[in-house]
Amino acid sequence: MNNGGVSKANAFLVYLLIAAIFLDGFAIRNLAGFDFYFYYFIFVIGIIASIFKYSSFSIGPRWFVSFLMLFFAVNIATGVVFNTLGFLMLKQIGGIIFTAAAYWAIFLFANGNLRFIGKAYINVSYFAAIYGLLGLLVSISGLGRFGVYGMQGNLLGLPKISGSTSEPYFLAVSLIPAVYIHLNDIFTPSKLLGKDFSWPKSVLTIICFILTGASSGYIAFFIILALLAYNKNLLNMRSLGLVLLPLFMYVVYFIYTVFSTNSKDFSSRVSDTWYVFSSDDEEGVKAGKINGSSFALYSNFKVASNSFIKNPLSGSGLGTHEVNYQQYFYKYFSSKIVKRFVAELNKEDANSTFIRLLSETGLFGLFFFLFFVFRNLSLRKHESHFDSSVRFLLLFNQGIFIMLIIRLMRTGNYIGNGFFFFFFFYWASSLFLGEVLGPRKSAGLGMLSGKNSQPSPNI
Repeated sequence: MNNGGVSKANAFLVYLLIAAIFLDGFAIRNLAGFDFYFYYFIFVIGIIASIFKYSSFSIGPRWFVSFLMLFFAVNIATGVVFNTLGFLMLKQIGGIIFTAAAYWAIFLFANGNLRFIGKAYINVSYFAAIYGLLGLLVSISGLGRFGVYGMQGNLLGLPKISGSTSEPYFLAVSLIPAVYIHLNDIFTPSKLLGKDFSWPKSVLTIICFILTGASSGYIAFFIILALLAYNKNLLNMRSLGLVLLPLFMYVVYFIYTVFSTNSKDFSSRVSDTWYVFSSDDEEGVKAGKINGSSFALYSNFKVASNSFIKNPLSGSGLGTHEVNYQQYFYKYFSSKIVKRFVAELNKEDANSTFIRLLSETGLFGLFFFLFFVFRNLSLRKHESHFDSSVRFLLLFNQGIFIMLIIRLMRTGNYIGNGFFFFFFFYWASSLFLGEVLGPRKSAGLGMLSGKNSQPSPNI
C-alpha cells in the first residue's frame, strides 16, 4: 500500500482514528451522566501519541482554536446571565476539546496528505459496509443477530443495517462522502481512486448505504444525484449533456417511487413531517398522530423556537437544550404523547444540528456554522484536465457538504460520527482547492494534496 510518505506507524494511527467514526455502537450508556464509547480508548491513544510526537497538545488550526475560545466565552457568559452554566455545558465543552484533538491528530500523523487521509476513509468505510452487510446476512439466515436494527424497514423488507454504529442513520450519514465519491467514480472513465478503485468496493458500499433504510440517507441520495448531474453538465443549458436531463429526471423519479413504495418509513416520515410543519397545530393534536421521528423533529423545533425568542443572539448556552426541553415541551404537548412514544424523544440533542444551534447558541452559533458550511463548499466541476488529486478532493469536499446538510436536518450531536474529522477535512480541502484553482487565495495552509508537507501542531 502506498502511504504517500506517511510512516507505517502513523498510517496505522490514521486508520485507527478514522475507524472510530463507525464504532459508536459499542458503548456503555448513561454511565455517570455520560455515554461512554469504547472508541474513547482510541482517542486517548491518538492524543497521547500526537503529544509525544509533536511535544504539544493541539485541537486544531490556529483560527479554530481562536474561534473556539470566543465561542466558549460567549456560551459561558450566556450561562452566567441566564443561570444555565453547569454540568451540561461543561460536558459539551470537554467533549468538543477531546474529540477535536483526536481527529486533528489524524492530519498531523498524515503529514498533511489529504489524499492519503481521504483514501484511508474510503477503505475504512468499505470495511464498515462489509461488516454491516455480513450482519444482515447472518441475521436473516437465523445464525445470529448483529449489525441490524428492527425486523424490517429497508427497500427489501429486511432489517435495516446499522453495522457497528448504534442505529442505521448513523451508518448512513458516515458513509455519505464515500458513496458520493464511489458514484462519481463509477460514471467517470478516469478513476479518481486510481488503483484503489474496484467495482465490488464501490457497489457494496452503495448497497450497504441504501439498505440502512435511513430516510435521511435517502434524502442525501437525491442530493448526491443532483450534484452528480451538475458535475456531468446535465444542468448546463449550453451543454449537450442537457439532452440527457429528461432521462436523468425520469431515473430520479423512478428511484423516488421505489424508495417511497418499498420503504414505509421513508414515505411516512416525508409526508408526516410536511403535514405537521405546514399545518396549524397549536394544541399539539396533529403532532400526536405522526411517527416518532417526525414528532421528535417537530417537538424539538417548538422547544428551540421558545429558547430562541427568549434570547435570539446567543440562545440558552451550549448543552442546555435538555433544560429548554423540560421547560417548554409540556407547554405544547401532553404527557399522553410521551407515553405513546415511550420517551421524551431527542431531548438531549434536539434531533437536528440546526434546531440545537438555534436553541443553544442563537444567531451567533447558527450564523458561524452556516457561514463555515457554505464558505468552504467547492462547487467547481471535476474537469478531466485537473490532476486526479484535485478532482478527488473536489468530490470529497462536495460529499462532506451533503453530509453537513443532512446533519443540519437530522443530527443534533455536536461531536458524534466523526464530525470533527469531516469538519477539518472540509476546511483543509477547501483551502487547498482555493489555492490551486482560485480565484480565492489563502495563505498558511500546511496541508497539501498528495505532497509531503510537515504540519506543526500549531497550524
